[in-house]
Amino acid sequence: MRFRNPHLFRLLTPRKQQAQALSPANWAAHAARNGHASLVRKRAAPSQRPSKVCAACGLPFTWRRKWARDWEQVKYCSDRCRKQAKSRPA
Repeated sequence: MRFRNPHLFRLLTPRKQQAQALSPANWAAHAARNGHASLVRKRAAPSQRPSKVCAACGLPFTWRRKWARDWEQVKYCSDRCRKQAKSRPA
């Protein structure tokens, strides 16, 4: 049953169905089906993200959201590698 008025939906639908109907996964699918694709957040697949090689351990690592502002300055894959590189004499 579809309700045009969201208040009726809340009043006449059991809570379990409300939770299922309003979950983020269901909303994303609904938005994509009904032409609201701009409302659905798009993320790059891990294989599509840029990568670098760690200056300390030599292993490759990929872009993370927390590095978005300063990706050019990121040299190390983790705090552990950064601390090890700083503690080693140059």
